[in-house]
Amino acid sequence: MFIRCHNGCLSIFLLLSAHVVNAQFFFGAGYDLAAIHTNDTYESYLRVYNENETWDLYKMNQELGVLSQGVSVRNYGQKFESDQTWAAGYSIEMGYRYFSSKGQMMYQGSSTGHSDSIVNVLGGYRYKTRYHIVRFTHYFDVHYNPSEKVKISQSIGVGLNALVKVNTPGVDFDGAIISPNYPTLTFNYQPQITEKHERFYVTCFVHLNLFRIPLFTKPSSPFQQPDSRTWLSEIRMQSIGIRIIPRIKQWQEKEKEEHENY
Repeated sequence: MFIRCHNGCLSIFLLLSAHVVNAQFFFGAGYDLAAIHTNDTYESYLRVYNENETWDLYKMNQELGVLSQGVSVRNYGQKFESDQTWAAGYSIEMGYRYFSSKGQMMYQGSSTGHSDSIVNVLGGYRYKTRYHIVRFTHYFDVHYNPSEKVKISQSIGVGLNALVKVNTPGVDFDGAIISPNYPTLTFNYQPQITEKHERFYVTCFVHLNLFRIPLFTKPSSPFQQPDSRTWLSEIRMQSIGIRIIPRIKQWQEKEKEEHENY
């Protein structure tokens, strides 16, 4: 049931994104750097079974990194290039985000009291976990043109963030702090200022994550084990970034003019 709901939600966003992409005209590629808001140390426990039929218990002390990097493609409508003082429009953004956490294994005890049988192979071991997020966001945009070359935009967006991959290189246990089982519905605010050039726009923006709502949190069956890891909705990221938006039509017209003059 969870898989069907999860895939259905992603499919709706993807289909709507594909439809809008065909209807829009201005595409921009962006890069952003986000601050991860967390001051907590995350603790969990891992029981490791040994070949001598004993087991060791470890506490996993983990911390999220303070920064996250992301890339995105933003797709604007015709109103983006409007010369009117005020214009309202719509846009969609598809992006990818990466961040990491670090952890250390702290030995807590063994199933045996015989010192010669205690293995403790992971005590003090340090590891790093990598997280990969895919996001889709739909925006309502209001553009203000104070001059011919400057555009100030305010965007309110709603989107879906999903943790699509978590990996801990070099180990065979799951070192994830964040659970990949609960995608997040997000509500965002993104002010931006754009400078117009002959063949492209340069946009600097701030991305503020206002609210986050976890999805599919109810167990799909009464036998499903609870997931004690942190939900993605509990991680807040605020970012700054830059976006380049080519003016394709003007680029083609300029090349045509240069070709004719040549």
